[in-house]
Amino acid sequence: MQERKSTLTGSADLGTAVELCCGFGGIGIGLQARGFNIVRAYDSCKEAVAIYNHNFDGEIAATANLLSEKGRQLAETDRRRIGDIELVAAGPPCKGFSQLRNGRNGHNRVLAALPEYVAILRPRLFLIENVPDLIRHRDGRTLADVLERLERPARRLRNRVEYKVFDAALFGTPQARRRILIVGVRGGGKERLPQPGPDLTPLFAAIRHKGTITTEKSDVVGSSRKCAYLPMQNRLKITPSRSSAVNSPVISPNALPASRSSSANRSRAVSRCAACPAAVARCRRARSSAWT
Repeated sequence: MQERKSTLTGSADLGTAVELCCGFGGIGIGLQARGFNIVRAYDSCKEAVAIYNHNFDGEIAATANLLSEKGRQLAETDRRRIGDIELVAAGPPCKGFSQLRNGRNGHNRVLAALPEYVAILRPRLFLIENVPDLIRHRDGRTLADVLERLERPARRLRNRVEYKVFDAALFGTPQARRRILIVGVRGGGKERLPQPGPDLTPLFAAIRHKGTITTEKSDVVGSSRKCAYLPMQNRLKITPSRSSAVNSPVISPNALPASRSSSANRSRAVSRCAACPAAVARCRRARSSAWT
């Protein structure tokens, strides 16, 4: 059997993927670049859905409130149409789990609803991303409850679930961004999360505030050179800002030039995202009204 090829990167197609809480498409762009074929995405913010569809050249994303019966019915209908799904990826709202607002928040219910969508869509793999402080929310009870339900989301459906905290800076991203990743494999497959690597927060803080890099922090740098899970060419590599702009999605549908064919056009489009703050504000208001 011949391997299919991804139209975006030319890499082997890793299968069909569906996104929940897709936003503008940040996770989706990474999945597509890796080789997944994203066939459906959902978000409660219509502005985010419009931008997502513009970035992905098609009507992939749909406006849906995942907490509503209508949202569940839409997912069930799409599951029958799509067939087997390899991966479900979700980036549920993190406001209520963040360091500043760790407590009660209407947005928290979206994370609690995800096991139900795993049961509906029945993917072979699922990936959930959120802020690290989810671990301490309600003294750990929130995460424990979600993990338990993800392991057994429905009768005769069992998943092996694990979670770890990663810093995107260790994977070539020009930004210190720590996130918890929850991964589940149906039937307990062989897939595993890589080792997270060292915590670079102390090092970044020292650099940002022009402080002294102590021996302990120097050891952090040294250990990052030995991250066995990273390819040699990616270790301690910082993505140039020009490459980051070229590879970024277009933020606003109105900012796109007539031609999408060249990287230069895309880079210029990213720099002209004056409409972005207004779109983000509208999106936040829409999400707040839908989830509270």
